[in-house]
Amino acid sequence: DELFAVASAARTHGLTDIFAPKYWHSAGHNFRFTDVMASILMTQIPKLAEHIEHVRSIAKYYQEALNGLENLTVVEHSTDEEFGPYVEARVPERLRNELVQFLETKGIGARMAFPPIPSAKYLRLDPMLDTPNAEAWSKEVLYLPSGPGLSLDQAEYVALVVSEMVSSWRAL
Repeated sequence: DELFAVASAARTHGLTDIFAPKYWHSAGHNFRFTDVMASILMTQIPKLAEHIEHVRSIAKYYQEALNGLENLTVVEHSTDEEFGPYVEARVPERLRNELVQFLETKGIGARMAFPPIPSAKYLRLDPMLDTPNAEAWSKEVLYLPSGPGLSLDQAEYVALVVSEMVSSWRAL
């Protein structure tokens, strides 16, 4: 059991819970790539540009659909080079976990941002290391569903549910 826990943590970048990470437990890597996966990847490379464009269109849709909501900001990337695999939404810390839990009840998987690297106790960093931006990011950001397998209809549903919840906060 202990060996399994150590191996699992190494496999998931040192996190024990990738869906609600709080801090880094140990050093880790992404050891999930096999020869079989490499051969599958080779068949997917020709589809890469299409997948990237689709994920960008989902991000653009979220940006437009969720624009103007009080207490929620979809993080914009300033250049195409900055574009990543996730669509990040920033909400006040006191509301983020509530939103993630609400989305879960609606069948929507959203992930919380990873903890800041200084929280990785195994790195033995200076405990006085001040990283306010990373701390705030880890407490206020969640990743909305946005992969290449997500349809525009599904993104519309996500945006509708997020809007419903965030709009209810105004009533508080």
